[in-house]
Amino acid sequence: MKYEILNQGFIYRGDLQNPPGLGVTSRCVVTRKGELLCSFLIQSALARNDFVSTLAVSSDQGATWCVRGPVFPHLRETIYTR
Repeated sequence: MKYEILNQGFIYRGDLQNPPGLGVTSRCVVTRKGELLCSFLIQSALARNDFVSTLAVSSDQGATWCVRGPVFPHLRETIYTR
């Protein structure tokens, strides 16, 4: 399978001063409705183990994105700290 890059940019831009700050490890798919669905992890800083699985959707082929929020909102406060 060959992919063609049509455009590049950000799906999520966090505020590094007020966590969550970084969006990492994104994966995007096209839904049956033709929307783009992107899953990614948000972490408060590099090398922090406080990832929150998050979803975003685009209905205009990726020109704009709407962050839907955490996949598992009830687990948001159960951060592993050691």
